[in-house]
Amino acid sequence: MVAVSTFTPHRRPALRLVPPPQGRPHYRLRRLVVLLALGLVLAAGALVADAAFGALSVTPQGAARSAGADSGTVGEVHVVQPGDTMWSIASEIDPTTDPRSMVDQLVDLNGSASIQVGQRVVLP
Repeated sequence: MVAVSTFTPHRRPALRLVPPPQGRPHYRLRRLVVLLALGLVLAAGALVADAAFGALSVTPQGAARSAGADSGTVGEVHVVQPGDTMWSIASEIDPTTDPRSMVDQLVDLNGSASIQVGQRVVLP
């Protein structure tokens, strides 16, 4: 006698969509609200800091002004062009004398010997 097997292949259960549990907190929405609130607080803090520290006396490019410039007696201003150096600016101011003393005055007035194109250099 031959035994007959009743083998049936294993079937996967059908896919079904399960809604999320109702008691689960909406952490994504809360995270979004917290991040937006934090962004608003930081933006408000930046505005307050800008208003508080905006009154400090600093010229463009971060060069400190001299005492004469703070008192309102600012001389002429030269806008740096490509190829300008402190030496060439000093030579233009007074071409008849040695530019070294004028370069020293320019550095003292503007806080640095380095200049960039577009920077405003205060002249003595």
